[in-house]
Amino acid sequence: MTGPEHDDGTVRPGSDDRGPGDGRPDSSRTTPSRPHENTVRVLLSDPARVLALFRDHLPNEIAGLLADTPPVPVDGTFVDEALRDSQSDFLFEVTLRNGAPAFIYVLIEHKSRPDPATPLQLAGYMVRIWQRHAQGAAERLRALPPIVPMVLYHGEERWSVPDGIGEMIAPSDPALVFLPGARFILRNLRGLPTEALSRDPVLRSGFIVLTGRAVAHMDTIVEGLGPETPVLQRQIAEYILAVYPDADLERLMEALQAVRTGPLEAMVGTIAERLRQEGRIEGLQAGEALGLQKGEALGLEKGEALGLEKGEALGLEKGEALGLEKGEALGLEKGEALGLEKGEALGIEKGEALGLEKGEALGLEKGEALGLEKGEALGLEKATARSLTQLLVHRFGPLPDEIAVRIAASDSGQLELWFEAALDAPSREAVFDDDTR
Repeated sequence: MTGPEHDDGTVRPGSDDRGPGDGRPDSSRTTPSRPHENTVRVLLSDPARVLALFRDHLPNEIAGLLADTPPVPVDGTFVDEALRDSQSDFLFEVTLRNGAPAFIYVLIEHKSRPDPATPLQLAGYMVRIWQRHAQGAAERLRALPPIVPMVLYHGEERWSVPDGIGEMIAPSDPALVFLPGARFILRNLRGLPTEALSRDPVLRSGFIVLTGRAVAHMDTIVEGLGPETPVLQRQIAEYILAVYPDADLERLMEALQAVRTGPLEAMVGTIAERLRQEGRIEGLQAGEALGLQKGEALGLEKGEALGLEKGEALGLEKGEALGLEKGEALGLEKGEALGLEKGEALGIEKGEALGLEKGEALGLEKGEALGLEKGEALGLEKATARSLTQLLVHRFGPLPDEIAVRIAASDSGQLELWFEAALDAPSREAVFDDDTR
């Protein structure tokens, strides 16, 4: 039996349900954040392709024991909850040539580097499979079907994990070694040449994509997928756009044009445009939040400065008037005793000083409050106008002058109504329709 080799990728696993009632891996149950598992799930949704996988990658002494009947998928996942972001698993029931049942357990490793705990994890998964199969029935526990554990690895780093759990146990007397899972079959897909990935053209195309060779072998992929696999074509396009570097995407489009495959090229372009649109929407939302935050801060800052400036001027003006008034009264009162001439001079002098002091304090207090209030309102209004303008430009292109003037002349209430309308309006004109106001 072949032992492990070496390498890696990155990903997510599936849910506890494999598909509809027949247990087949359901190719419609895909999640955008799990491109690796989604692609494998679609690849293995056809029992004929699963049988081709076993005949291509199981050792001859095991593959020769399998009957020609298609493998039957078994619902469920046996992977530990903590590992479901880095492993996907599929369990198939097969019939042997002697009529007896057996299980083939396929574990797909998506880690960025080999996990030395893989043999131990596999042993635990196999025990779970037997436990679920037996369900505590004595007759089943006395005749458990064999399980063939198979690991598919498509990463870049060299596989350096022990061939089986026996190599993980510290050296001791052989009489003390008891093995719940002695060995497993590893297929290092990245270490195989393209033509050896599978004799099945669809399976081979999928493995080419998983091992990062899509750009160099686009003609093989297009020929292998054929027109009758639209779901798999879309999933492969999704996978490439999610996983491959941007530089590879440009070369990919050139390769698609070179092999003249209009439908697949159009599909890749459509998905890429959708991802770009999602990125624009996220950018607008982040921009709006940042605009409001900076607008409020700028409004407060300018409002405070403006309030101080106006408060000081107003305080001086009122202080001078109040000083004159009080100075005149004080001068008259004291002038009667000390003389009109000296009283008027002294009253004006003290009145002006007292008026300036109290007037400046009162003016600063009231001016600062008034300035903050007006500055905040003005800042929010300008921030809303700026966010609305950015949103309209992102969605519908440069603004006509009359729209820009209309935005600049509107209050914050009207601007907020237009902003909400602009989020999903089909056109710029629809934003300013009377129904949105």
